[in-house]
Amino acid sequence: MAFAMGKDLAAARAASGKSQEDTALSLGITPDTLNQWENGQVVPTLRQLGQLSRVLGAAPQALVGMKPKKKRLPLIGQRNQSKSVSWGATSDELRRQILANLISLSASLTAEQAASLQPVLEQHYQLLIQGVTAVAYVVQTMSLGVSKTMRQAGIMFSPAQEADYMAIVRADYIRK
Repeated sequence: MAFAMGKDLAAARAASGKSQEDTALSLGITPDTLNQWENGQVVPTLRQLGQLSRVLGAAPQALVGMKPKKKRLPLIGQRNQSKSVSWGATSDELRRQILANLISLSASLTAEQAASLQPVLEQHYQLLIQGVTAVAYVVQTMSLGVSKTMRQAGIMFSPAQEADYMAIVRADYIRK
């Protein structure tokens, strides 16, 4: 099952108060292309989602439809327990979380980093969007691919990029 984010993209654009024409012009695409994204006919690339996030001033979470969660205060005497998602999980929530972090990471790459890492990130982004591969497998193979590419290219992440990357790698745990 393919991951649909068109409605979420349209909602994020509407929340920013920008028209399709203005947004498309800022992205260097046609309004028809943006319309196809918002109607779910075409899926934007990872790089395009990063640009869209910047243009709209929207968090990557908004682009993939993540809703802010209300934090519950524990009852007196209760421990705060974390719940994990199984390695075979393909849950929509987990997929959205990983996509949001992937968009954030991709948008923050320098030109040198992007030249090396973008193909690896884009490949795994497509696997997440297609939804036919277990999320944990996608995360595991992406981790190996990113590590190998960084080692070969001699590049490192900034602390903020490292935080986004580690949020993806550790995505098998969701704190509720």
